[in-house]
Amino acid sequence: MSVADSSLALENVTITEVFSTQTSSVIEADNSLVELSFVSIAHNTCEDGGTIYLDDSLLTSSTSVLSQNLFTTGSDIVGPSANQLELKNSTGFESEFNQNLDTLRFTGGHLPVLPPLPGSQIVNAVAGLSTAELPVTDSRGLARRYGAGVDLGAFELGSFLPGRIPPFDQDNDSMDDFWEDFYRLDPTEPTDAGENPDMDAFTNVQEYRFETNPFGFDQGDGSVFLSILSRDDNQLIVLVETSGARPFQLFQSLSLASEDWVLLLDGSTGVDGRANVTLGNTQLLSTETLFLRAEIAN
Repeated sequence: MSVADSSLALENVTITEVFSTQTSSVIEADNSLVELSFVSIAHNTCEDGGTIYLDDSLLTSSTSVLSQNLFTTGSDIVGPSANQLELKNSTGFESEFNQNLDTLRFTGGHLPVLPPLPGSQIVNAVAGLSTAELPVTDSRGLARRYGAGVDLGAFELGSFLPGRIPPFDQDNDSMDDFWEDFYRLDPTEPTDAGENPDMDAFTNVQEYRFETNPFGFDQGDGSVFLSILSRDDNQLIVLVETSGARPFQLFQSLSLASEDWVLLLDGSTGVDGRANVTLGNTQLLSTETLFLRAEIAN
């Protein structure tokens, strides 16, 4: 799409699977203003033109995602005005973190979308937006579920049909299949609704209703979340998230009741309050039953 001597405003839009040849781009702007809000731009192929071409133009992006686009030369944003950006709560335009999106698929509602893959950090990425800044639905027409934060892009994980019914729920456990996939639960097993893998005060179905992480134990003040990302024969990988990118400490113990917790990591902050921590078996007290605790460092 192209705009010249004018403006282009997109909200709740998915742009994907576009193939642009030679020097053309997915979005081309000449002496224009391009405004993106809750937009997902991913899995496009641009041979030489870059994904977005700006010439004497300004691009503003709010709560949007630019991810996993392919090009022979150049970059996602090119042109004489490639640095004319105003970004607010967007990713892929200048900063990078895990924003991986699945390919286009139907997940309920009117239109296909790009759901986030497990581990993607676009989920609940932004907190503190006013009601006026939030669209009522995502691009599927499903009511957006705002819990711990707002998802970036046109798809909101955990959105629901009228009556707060999940759009896809093959095991009838009142949890949306795509929410279960994202958090590595089993969308074909109804009994996991009553499970509580992070041993906090809430079952999985309650975490779904509150739009919180079923593998992230809330220590009470909402400032630290600890999630298990993966475990194999050699190592354990955990994600620690802190509000305000505050430094944290990570402890281990063989018992929840123990008064002697062993310090694993001290004073780490990660990137933007998120830290992937890899722990080798030699660092762990046990490779079978083990308890981890994260807290804000003094």
